Amino acid sequence: MIITAIPIGIIDAPDEPHRLAMDTAALEELAASIHLEGLKQPITVRPTTDERYEIIAGHRRYVALRMIGALEIPCIVRDAGAADSEVERFIENAQRENLSPIEESIALTRFLERSGLEPKVVSKRLGKTDYWLRARMELMQLSDALKAEVHAGRLAIASALALNKVSDNTHRDYLTRYAVEGGASATVIQEW
Repeated sequence: MIITAIPIGIIDAPDEPHRLAMDTAALEELAASIHLEGLKQPITVRPTTDERYEIIAGHRRYVALRMIGALEIPCIVRDAGAADSEVERFIENAQRENLSPIEESIALTRFLERSGLEPKVVSKRLGKTDYWLRARMELMQLSDALKAEVHAGRLAIASALALNKVSDNTHRDYLTRYAVEGGASATVIQEW
């Protein structure tokens, strides 16, 4: 593995990052840590033209380095097409466990569509259970309100999936608020 210093100005963020949002405080902590201790792990990029690179893995590190005014970034350059980059980006993010379940769901759906791989193959490759994979795929069927609650960490996946079975939107919204405020479990929600 060869690590190359690349000017930050010719590195682009991924077109479709897996994170819906980045925590500002966590980014500031990362930037401070990199400023004091240096970058512990290079980012991974791929050439997109003769003059530019796209991030495959390390988007948060890239943003933190921009925050501290870095001029160059230590990079591992992979000669990969867009599809291969998406595979690597998804696997790296799924293994890090720092995406919300909704972000995992969006990335997984995109990954399955682009890779053409069977879900069972993907779950094995990620070291995840079939249940984990099915639950993430089902999250894409949630209402926007339920997705927001799961993304914010106020509602467990099983609870959201149970609530999603309520067909009346008004009633489902009422039960969702009640579940979030009272911390109702999926078992309690299924009894409702």
